[in-house]
Order: sequence, then C-alpha cells, then structure tokens
Amino acid sequence: MDDRRDEAKRTKTGNDPAPVVAQTSATATDPALLHAQTAASFIPFLETQDLVSPKMPSPEEMETVLLQLRKKALVEEYFGHEK
Repeated sequence: MDDRRDEAKRTKTGNDPAPVVAQTSATATDPALLHAQTAASFIPFLETQDLVSPKMPSPEEMETVLLQLRKKALVEEYFGHEK
C-alpha cells in the first residue's frame, strides 16, 4: 500500500511535453533577448519586445537632444512662448 502512494507522488518524466518557446531571430551573443524570449514563452499575454530593456542613446544622440532643448529654452527665454 505504501508503494502505491510513493508511485503516485513521483513525477513522470517520460511523456511530459516541453514548453514551446517562441522562435525569433535571437543570437547567442544577445543574452537579454534570449531571456526575454524565454520569459515571454511562459507568460502568454506578453511579447518578447515588451521584456527587452530599452535601447540607450549614444553620447552623440544625447548631446544632440540636450543641445536642441537648450536652444528651445533660450528662444523661449528671449522671445517668449510662441503659439
């Protein structure tokens, strides 16, 4: 009788289907994308792109944005708010 309970408690490993992982163009060099794909495969309402960290701007891009903001602030300071 104890043997039947022990068999019922054991997990079956032979016929269990593996979870389906969404296949996209992930490379082995981008572990963040691989982790996002794996997580998205277990959470059906999320897409892979929802879980990937955002792209950080380069120093040149950040400098351009900051320069445009400074120019806009100077124009508003000297000429007022244009509508």
